[in-house]
Amino acid sequence: MAKIYAIDDESSIRRLIKMIMEEQNHEVTTFATAEEGLKAIEEESPDLLFTDLGLPEMNGIELIKIVEERLYSFPIVVVSEITVADVIIEAFKHGICDFITKPFTPTELIESFEKCYISTETLSKKKKEVISLIEAGGNLRASKLVSKLFANFPNSPVPHYLFALLAFSWNKELARRHLNAALALDPDYEEAKELLGKIGSGDEN
Repeated sequence: MAKIYAIDDESSIRRLIKMIMEEQNHEVTTFATAEEGLKAIEEESPDLLFTDLGLPEMNGIELIKIVEERLYSFPIVVVSEITVADVIIEAFKHGICDFITKPFTPTELIESFEKCYISTETLSKKKKEVISLIEAGGNLRASKLVSKLFANFPNSPVPHYLFALLAFSWNKELARRHLNAALALDPDYEEAKELLGKIGSGDEN
């Protein structure tokens, strides 16, 4: 069960999203304004956020920028009747996972959730598993898992970071190349920056 927040100033849309996702056994909390949603996010982050763009006072783009600036890691799906290309591009530029145009079907909402949340959840779990294996000395199994992650998440920096962790003790140049690849995909990836700093300084501890 995922914890979902939905922000929309139309009560009918809030009710629809809540109904669809609760039928999928998820917990859904809805908000009429970005300010209400942001306050809830500050208290407890959701697993996924659905938000409109055309909101009163603080709009959806402003909300998305704040979420990005504060380094929250949950995926965001925009659900909006706005179809202006520049606005959609800006939303993706600031980190949204998907864009659904109103009116939408239950299938569209569920498929977007599955694409954004389940893939994120799977990657997060696999990352923890690989790190645990490396710490326990299970490098061969960890290496096999990382190879699968490269295939399943080709645009993610995480497989490159995990491969760098594997290579750190025996080939720092190879580790450095993969860390640079991770940072090319996500320049703000702090774990990759930290490990790259250790390689650069020669600090292995």
